[in-house]
Amino acid sequence: MRGAEDSPLAGPLPGLLVEPMVRPLIEPSAGTLAGPLIGWLLCAMSWLTAFAAGLLAPVLPQMVRQFAQVPHVQARVSLVATAPALAVALVALLMGYLSDRIGHRRILLTGLLLYSIAGTAPVFMQSLDAIIASRFVMGIGEATTMSMSSALIALYFDGSERVRWLSVQVASSNVVGLLILLSGGLIGRLSWRAPFLVYALPLVLLLLAMRHLHQPDHRRSSAGGSEQWSAANVRAVTGSCLLLMFATASIGALIVDFPFLFDGRGITDPALVGLMVGVCAFGLTLGTALGGIATRLPRRPVQVGAFLLIACGFGFAAMTTSPWMAACWGAAAGLGIGVLIPPLLSHTMANAPPRSVGLVGGLWTTAVFVGQFAGPIGIELARQELRSIDAAIRCAGIAAAVLAGILLLSGAWRRRGSV
Repeated sequence: MRGAEDSPLAGPLPGLLVEPMVRPLIEPSAGTLAGPLIGWLLCAMSWLTAFAAGLLAPVLPQMVRQFAQVPHVQARVSLVATAPALAVALVALLMGYLSDRIGHRRILLTGLLLYSIAGTAPVFMQSLDAIIASRFVMGIGEATTMSMSSALIALYFDGSERVRWLSVQVASSNVVGLLILLSGGLIGRLSWRAPFLVYALPLVLLLLAMRHLHQPDHRRSSAGGSEQWSAANVRAVTGSCLLLMFATASIGALIVDFPFLFDGRGITDPALVGLMVGVCAFGLTLGTALGGIATRLPRRPVQVGAFLLIACGFGFAAMTTSPWMAACWGAAAGLGIGVLIPPLLSHTMANAPPRSVGLVGGLWTTAVFVGQFAGPIGIELARQELRSIDAAIRCAGIAAAVLAGILLLSGAWRRRGSV
């Protein structure tokens, strides 16, 4: 493989932003088990996460009005958005464990089928509770696709190629998420049920996976290097997943709760709500592109700066009365979130022993969705207590600032102890 200095995309900042997305598409992987087609197909599996939450975000206020007679309707409609995340949080680790024993490909194919069937079921349902249940079942399928996407990338690709494809996975997911938010608002103009029809699209991925994916031999992959767990592996994986939980809780607040923030400022058109949430998601997308660069920097300063940016974004979004300024501050928070995730994913999978990549992929996915489920629920509990969505989002900003302070102090303590 050519060195980085020989790449036509290397050099100035624009090249650094574009390289993680473009280079795998035009340059085959060398010394690995697969090429660009397999890489992009596996990345596409992770896009289903964006479909699960972002597609419905613009129509959530419509659903609240549609089921206004249902007790605690706002909390239940929030569950429509977050039930898949709860399911993933409960079963992803189990699916990862099983995949290491019965085959990652089999688990992946089953998950794609389950996702499509359960995802489209609400089109025909009249009960809000039945819709929540179907979304939970869809989340089980989502758990398998997300876990197996990361695990199979770790098995198919080696070394720098693995890091590159993991970065592409995160960055492309957020690009797709941005498009989904915008399209979800437009589709929502037809009916609040219409976005559920889009969940049939993973059937295309199912057919492609059946044709092109095979079960790789973990002995040929260098993922994680060591075959056994060590204390250092456990600490690295656990620490990354804990930080990830808060980061993805912040994503949940951006996607699920900011529509209610905009609604409180007079923005009720689903397409416009989708556009404004899309502004927030654009910050997340840009952040993940910069996250590829952040993998080359010291982790602790990046983490502290990112959490401070999240704190400022949430805090000022809650204080401004302008919906567009709130969307811009949401984009700033998204930027901080996005910068965090690619380095955390690369660090986690680099510490995964090859025999346990499914388990670690499941652990990573569990952390993602525990955060995504807990974030909106935490905001809703704070809203009920404080009687204001603005105050609840401001509390999330304070929590991010506290975490930044903890990271800063712990980093200083470690440096002092090493002297």
